[in-house]
Amino acid sequence: MVDERQAEAVQDVDPDPETEEPGAGRRRDGLLLIGTIVLSLAIWAAVGSLGLAPLLMANGGDAGAGPGPAETEAAEETHGSDSHDGHGREAAAHGGGSSRILEIDNLIVNPARSGGSRFLMASIAIEVPDQKSLEVLVQNKTKVRHELVHFLSSQSLEALTRPGATDTLREHLREAMRPLAGGPSWIEIYIPQFVIQ
Repeated sequence: MVDERQAEAVQDVDPDPETEEPGAGRRRDGLLLIGTIVLSLAIWAAVGSLGLAPLLMANGGDAGAGPGPAETEAAEETHGSDSHDGHGREAAAHGGGSSRILEIDNLIVNPARSGGSRFLMASIAIEVPDQKSLEVLVQNKTKVRHELVHFLSSQSLEALTRPGATDTLREHLREAMRPLAGGPSWIEIYIPQFVIQ
């Protein structure tokens, strides 16, 4: 009796291919494939909604139309700040309660004497004390970008990698950017991205 139950249990777990209905294995494989595809699509949809939802919300929910030129310029280039955020503290230290920032992203240059085998990718943010200086910077954006690229590409790999290199870069860029901003009372340089490969 015990042997019969064991035989039935083995038969239930591992059906005999000869007694199995023809095509049942292919149907099972097909259902498994369909289930895998549906699960993959559900995962991609969840990941896509998590990645796209913030972008859609930032554009006011209008997924079909990108931001207009004014919105793009405001989002990329200028960020107002007041005395309550991190930049406001810098502005307060310079004697102002408000400041403006122009960001220049995606600067990619080959350092001097690198033979083109290495590159520097950087983003530079230029903070000025008032809207007038910011407007002058924005009008001179091409010149600003040129000056940044020219200066960064003139630096050797050794100069860019030594301790305190970003402080030295900031000092030089502060003086180089002042005339391009209309000569404000103060100017601050931030380097939020600085990657050498």
